[in-house]
Amino acid sequence: MFTNVSWASYLLTVALLCLSWYIYVGIKYYHQELMAFFKGKKTFSKKRTEDLLTGSSANFFIEEPQEPTFEGTVTDLADTLFRDVDYLISRIKQLLTQSIQNNTGQQEITNQLRSYLSDYPAIKKSVFRSQINELIAQECAQGQVFIITEEEADRLW
Repeated sequence: MFTNVSWASYLLTVALLCLSWYIYVGIKYYHQELMAFFKGKKTFSKKRTEDLLTGSSANFFIEEPQEPTFEGTVTDLADTLFRDVDYLISRIKQLLTQSIQNNTGQQEITNQLRSYLSDYPAIKKSVFRSQINELIAQECAQGQVFIITEEEADRLW
C-alpha cells in the first residue's frame, strides 16, 4: 500500500496538513492580533524602522518603558518583561560607555546601576536577573571601567 503513494503526494499532504494546523492555531489563539494586523491597525512603527535602518539611535531610547499591568494576557506580560529587559540592557551599556568617556568613579557608577536596577522590580524576580548580572560583569571587564563580579552585581539589586 505504501509503495503506491509517491513522495510528491506525501510531501504535498504533509505540507497541507501543516498549513491547516497553523491556520487553526492562528485563528484559535491569535484571532485578535491577526484581525488587527489585516485591518491595518497594528503596523510597524515607521520612525523605529528608520532608526534601525539608519543606525541613528539619538531618539531611540528616550521613551520610558511602560509599567507592566496585570490586565493583559500572559503574552502581554512576557512582551512587557522582554521590552523592559532590552531597555535595561541598553541603559546599562549606555551608562558604562559614558563612564569610560567621562572617567566616572566606581562609586558613582555602582549607585547609578543600583538606581537602574531598582527601576525594574519585575526583572529582579525573573530568570533574567542572572543574565543581567553576567552582562554587567562582562561589560565592566570589557570596558575596563572597574572589576565587578556577578555576585557583586547581584547585591546591587
